[in-house]
Amino acid sequence: KTSLQEIAAAADLGLPEYRVSDVGPDHMKEFSAEAVLAGRVLGSGTGRSKKVAEQQAAAAAYASILAEHPHLA
Repeated sequence: KTSLQEIAAAADLGLPEYRVSDVGPDHMKEFSAEAVLAGRVLGSGTGRSKKVAEQQAAAAAYASILAEHPHLA
């Protein structure tokens, strides 16, 4: 998530926002997260914890930013 913040700042996209939702009973929750930058969903992820879902979303968003701005690599 820190790497995403750094590359987002370099690409002038501002700070990422994470939208998290969950489904399932308390003992079997599945979390979904979206990483939103500059009003666009740039990555999504899922996991058994909010933290894992956010980390996956951040990694996907990082890859998306690199694809759009290869000079930041």
